[in-house]
Amino acid sequence: GCFGGIATDEEGRLYVVDHTAAEVRGFDSTGRHTETFGRPGAGPGELRSPCCLAIGPDGNLWVRDNGNNRYVSFKLTADRGTAGPSMRMAHTDVNHWAPVTFDETGALVDIGMRFDDATSESRLFRFHLPTDVAHSAEPRAVPLPRPAEGAVAVAKIQFERADMRGIRYVYQPYGPQQLTAYGPNGEFADAISGEYRVTVYNSDGTVARTIARPGTLGPLLTAAQRAEADSTLARSAEFVGKRVSDLPFAVPERNVPLAALQFDERGRLLVFLTGAPDTPR
Repeated sequence: GCFGGIATDEEGRLYVVDHTAAEVRGFDSTGRHTETFGRPGAGPGELRSPCCLAIGPDGNLWVRDNGNNRYVSFKLTADRGTAGPSMRMAHTDVNHWAPVTFDETGALVDIGMRFDDATSESRLFRFHLPTDVAHSAEPRAVPLPRPAEGAVAVAKIQFERADMRGIRYVYQPYGPQQLTAYGPNGEFADAISGEYRVTVYNSDGTVARTIARPGTLGPLLTAAQRAEADSTLARSAEFVGKRVSDLPFAVPERNVPLAALQFDERGRLLVFLTGAPDTPR
């Protein structure tokens, strides 16, 4: 099987979703396996390529059912889970996903791309889906912040070869990228990894606070990292029929200062700094 997500309830029971087997396994607080529920399919309580699960305010276990473009819930007892309500995703983009979280109203927060009428282009939204499916309401859509022009080191290059043509996105090795984390109560955080400046947002998309540590630098690249990065850029340039010198960036001297953002189950934000190779975060 393939581990796809984990959740715990107030009694200390543990639930794990198997992405490949399309089933959820339950364990008691001692680690003893007590139940298995869910199976491959598209019917009630069935799953395809599931991931990301959490206990909702309604007490049900909610699972992101990627292959069926929906969320599925299971009513939990001490020794089994039975199929509960399910609801469709507010989009068809299963390539973007985030941990299952709920806002202060109990709505499930979903992530995906959708066309934005305000900008006439597709962008990433957070959709707040009411879990009371008996009284369905339109999901509330909150656009995620977009990086400033040039903040993320990526080149969009059109190419044409004998066997194919298209657009390839080439990223700078060890270059700045957007980081996003989602909290258990609908809050979220956003940063560009090249600078220690993290913005924390309320569930409605308004800014709650900014955490900044000016002057924080990432570690210098090692010789091995530089060689790996040089090779990566050379392969990317060759693929699109360019020279490395034609790309808008080179291999940087340093790694970025921020490695990742993450919220824990209590809603505390963890900011992981980039360390030297083979050292713990």
